[in-house]
Amino acid sequence: METVKKFYLAERINPSTKLPIFFINEMGVKTPAKQFNEFLSGLNEFINTAKDYKSSSAIYFHKDDMYKGYLPYEKVITLVDKLSKEKINNKTIIEYLVTNKVLLPIVMPKGKSDTTMAMAVTALDLDEKAKEIKFMVSSKDKDIEDVVIGDIKWDLPGFQVEIIKTMINDGKLDIYYTVSKDGKIKSSPFIKSMTGFGTEKIEVSTARSIYEDMQIKTQNDASISKKFQTKAWIMFTALSVMAIISLIILVMVLIKMYVIK
Repeated sequence: METVKKFYLAERINPSTKLPIFFINEMGVKTPAKQFNEFLSGLNEFINTAKDYKSSSAIYFHKDDMYKGYLPYEKVITLVDKLSKEKINNKTIIEYLVTNKVLLPIVMPKGKSDTTMAMAVTALDLDEKAKEIKFMVSSKDKDIEDVVIGDIKWDLPGFQVEIIKTMINDGKLDIYYTVSKDGKIKSSPFIKSMTGFGTEKIEVSTARSIYEDMQIKTQNDASISKKFQTKAWIMFTALSVMAIISLIILVMVLIKMYVIK
């Protein structure tokens, strides 16, 4: 029997804007979910991500602490095509799909539940909670090289925090950590950077996932490479111009010598 790749699209409310946001991810993976402000953008991400699986993939829709239904890959393509021609209300779109029986009902054998599905949204909510953590150091006077994991304190009531490791990176102390509620299901690993050691003001960056951190480093490397290439081209151009000028001067000198003779 072919195994179906399960994805979820979960609606949450942005605490700042009070507007819905949508998270999509494959169930059971350890990478953070991708976030979208538009429902259709989330569906298009699923279509692109699951294109290699197609008929053996499905997406489950989650809202208000429960799964509302699911759609297989082909039906998602049909739905996107239909919704692309309509005006979408992100606040009510999932209810619309449920009311109009667009979503297929989730049928589980009696007495059984899908723990993978439950753990997926739990991990999603933990990922969001992990971004809220506040880190502090027990001694602000320590130099960054002398700071150890035991010096780092945190504030996230009701949750367990595990600091995986710390690493000095470009003058900043990167803290790698996960968050859990019961010690069993953990959030994805996140990173926050601390600066200002040895001063009265310790600053902490916003959280970023491992994937986002890799993207930032790749962009920085590309920027450095581009600057190097630009400098190399300027140097090459300058040397070329100097060589041409020297050649012209040499030719003029030879001509002058020939004329004098």
